[in-house]
Amino acid sequence: MSVTMIEAAMAAPLCGVSVRWPKVLHAVEMREFMRPGRTVTAPCGASRLRLAVTEAGAPMPWPPAVAGLAPHHVRCRECWVKTGRKRPRSRIVTEEEE
Repeated sequence: MSVTMIEAAMAAPLCGVSVRWPKVLHAVEMREFMRPGRTVTAPCGASRLRLAVTEAGAPMPWPPAVAGLAPHHVRCRECWVKTGRKRPRSRIVTEEEE
Protein backbone atom coordinates (compact mmCIF):
# COMPACT_ATOMS: atom_id res chain seq x y z
CA MET A 1 0.00 0.00 0.00
CA SER A 2 1.49 3.34 -1.00
CA VAL A 3 1.08 6.67 0.74
CA THR A 4 -0.51 9.51 -1.21
CA MET A 5 0.65 13.12 -0.99
CA ILE A 6 -2.70 14.09 0.54
CA GLU A 7 -2.25 11.54 3.35
CA ALA A 8 1.29 12.79 3.93
CA ALA A 9 0.21 16.45 3.98
CA MET A 10 -2.56 15.80 6.48
CA ALA A 11 -0.28 13.93 8.87
CA ALA A 12 2.88 16.09 8.59
CA PRO A 13 5.36 16.21 10.23
CA LEU A 14 6.14 12.56 9.60
CA CYS A 15 8.76 9.99 10.49
CA GLY A 16 11.46 9.17 7.99
CA VAL A 17 14.15 6.50 7.96
CA SER A 18 17.49 6.14 6.27
CA VAL A 19 18.27 3.05 4.23
CA ARG A 20 21.64 2.82 5.96
CA TRP A 21 20.30 3.20 9.53
CA PRO A 22 16.67 2.01 9.40
CA LYS A 23 16.25 1.81 13.18
CA VAL A 24 16.60 5.58 13.74
CA LEU A 25 13.43 7.62 13.11
CA HIS A 26 13.88 11.21 11.92
CA ALA A 27 11.45 14.11 11.57
CA VAL A 28 10.34 14.89 8.02
CA GLU A 29 8.43 18.11 7.40
CA MET A 30 6.02 18.59 4.51
CA ARG A 31 8.08 21.37 2.91
CA GLU A 32 10.77 18.75 2.22
CA PHE A 33 8.40 16.95 -0.15
CA MET A 34 7.64 20.14 -2.06
CA ARG A 35 11.21 20.64 -3.27
CA PRO A 36 11.30 19.05 -6.75
CA GLY A 37 14.32 16.96 -7.63
CA ARG A 38 15.82 16.95 -4.13
CA THR A 39 16.07 14.27 -1.51
CA VAL A 40 14.23 14.55 1.79
CA THR A 41 16.38 15.96 4.61
CA ALA A 42 15.63 15.92 8.35
CA PRO A 43 16.21 18.90 10.68
CA CYS A 44 19.27 17.09 12.07
CA GLY A 45 20.87 17.00 8.61
CA ALA A 46 20.22 13.34 7.77
CA SER A 47 19.41 13.10 4.07
CA ARG A 48 17.96 10.67 1.57
CA LEU A 49 15.17 9.67 3.93
CA ARG A 50 12.14 7.57 3.11
CA LEU A 51 8.79 7.76 4.82
CA ALA A 52 8.17 5.36 7.68
CA VAL A 53 4.74 3.76 7.56
CA THR A 54 2.66 1.80 10.03
CA GLU A 55 1.64 -1.81 9.48
CA ALA A 56 -1.63 -0.50 8.00
CA GLY A 57 0.34 1.47 5.40
CA ALA A 58 -0.43 4.93 6.80
CA PRO A 59 2.36 7.49 7.25
CA MET A 60 3.78 7.48 10.79
CA PRO A 61 3.38 10.91 12.44
CA TRP A 62 6.33 12.57 14.19
CA PRO A 63 7.21 12.17 17.02
CA PRO A 64 6.41 8.60 17.93
CA ALA A 65 6.17 7.55 21.56
CA VAL A 66 9.48 5.95 22.51
CA ALA A 67 7.76 3.35 24.69
CA GLY A 68 5.78 2.02 21.73
CA LEU A 69 8.66 1.65 19.28
CA ALA A 70 9.83 -1.70 17.98
CA PRO A 71 12.84 -3.25 19.74
CA HIS A 72 16.10 -1.37 19.12
CA HIS A 73 14.31 1.48 17.28
CA VAL A 74 14.90 5.03 18.53
CA ARG A 75 13.87 8.49 17.49
CA CYS A 76 16.63 10.92 16.56
CA ARG A 77 17.29 13.10 19.59
CA GLU A 78 18.59 15.99 17.50
CA CYS A 79 15.42 16.00 15.35
CA TRP A 80 13.31 15.93 18.51
CA VAL A 81 15.14 18.95 19.94
CA LYS A 82 15.08 20.90 16.65
CA THR A 83 11.33 20.36 16.18
CA GLY A 84 10.63 21.90 19.57
CA ARG A 85 10.53 18.73 21.69
CA LYS A 86 7.02 17.93 20.62
CA ARG A 87 5.01 15.45 22.64
CA PRO A 88 4.30 12.09 20.99
CA ARG A 89 1.37 12.10 18.57
CA SER A 90 1.38 8.40 17.95
CA ARG A 91 1.88 5.18 19.80
CA ILE A 92 2.63 1.93 18.05
CA VAL A 93 1.00 -1.06 19.71
CA THR A 94 0.99 -4.74 18.94
CA GLU A 95 -2.18 -6.76 18.63
CA GLU A 96 -1.53 -8.30 22.05
CA GLU A 97 -1.58 -4.85 23.69
CA GLU A 98 -4.94 -3.79 22.20
